[in-house]
Amino acid sequence: MSETDLVRSILAELAKLKVWAWRVNAGVFGSRRVRGAPEGTPDILGVLPGGALFGLEAKTERGKLSHSQLAWHETARFHGVRVEVVRSVTQAVTTVTRWRADAMEAIRIPGEGVL
Repeated sequence: MSETDLVRSILAELAKLKVWAWRVNAGVFGSRRVRGAPEGTPDILGVLPGGALFGLEAKTERGKLSHSQLAWHETARFHGVRVEVVRSVTQAVTTVTRWRADAMEAIRIPGEGVL
């Protein structure tokens, strides 16, 4: 499966779970430079309950992160953004499901439920 197909499949599964996430284009594509987001931005960005941003970088089994992707991940983590390299739809869904559960727990008020 190509990275493009992996991203499409991940987004379809996240949509079924009602996760707010979208495809991000950044970097150079052939001879065309896309400046919609800084170089290194993950393929997928989304928002967890409570407003926390997350990023998923889809890679094939042999795919490696570029220097700009490594730098983006480091900066994002420094600022509290959850970011992960995922190599399958299952890994992406498992990761986001865990992050969402953590986010829901963080906004839960004991005895009151969720904000």
